[in-house]
Amino acid sequence: SRKTINTIENGVFVPSTTLALKLSAELGCSVEELFQLPGAVFENN
Repeated sequence: SRKTINTIENGVFVPSTTLALKLSAELGCSVEELFQLPGAVFENN
């Protein structure tokens, strides 16, 4: 829902792994593209 996405964007809610995977599948991107840890660096192999 829009409310869920808004709370995720604002850092109020941290989604479960299952929800993160579902969101990335629906949006056609990776979980890493949706959710990033501040200062974290990920390499694509």
